[in-house]
Amino acid sequence: MKTIKKVFLNSLMLLCSALIPVCGFCFQNEPEGFGGIQWGTDISAVTNMILVLEKPNDPMHGDLKMHQKQNEVMTMGRATLNQVGYIFFKDKFISAQILTEGSSNFLGLKDYAFELFGKVEQSDQSFEQYFWFGNKSRIKLNYDKETERGSLSIVSTQYKSQYQDNMEQAMRIMGLYGR
Repeated sequence: MKTIKKVFLNSLMLLCSALIPVCGFCFQNEPEGFGGIQWGTDISAVTNMILVLEKPNDPMHGDLKMHQKQNEVMTMGRATLNQVGYIFFKDKFISAQILTEGSSNFLGLKDYAFELFGKVEQSDQSFEQYFWFGNKSRIKLNYDKETERGSLSIVSTQYKSQYQDNMEQAMRIMGLYGR
């Protein structure tokens, strides 16, 4: 009986995950960009940006660059932010990376994200990690209890295939998460 129940639950989970990419509007307030910048905007069209990280000699990530806005508001809801990075691939805006430190700042960021995008369940009970999947954007919110660092990543789905299938790995390699 347990095997049948397990197979049924696995089949149900597979079916639900298969429906994620085709849903018309998967979560509330799905962003088409971040910080007033639409996905795909060329860096030349954006003012008040400072280049903070690039890897020009790295053939795998040489076209990825992180910028920060001058005079960026460093709060979201109750959270004080450590960093807000705007990621460009071949000079096109593709992702925003928001970092916090401390559990109270992460809880403020989490409350803000849940209010804005809708409440979701943890993907794994052993650590805090949440996902929103949409047609225009994918969002990941996570918190590392050991380092007390939290991050909110908002990534364009339209440009994903053009830069890399595993954006999270690219960000870790470049050190954009600050871990």
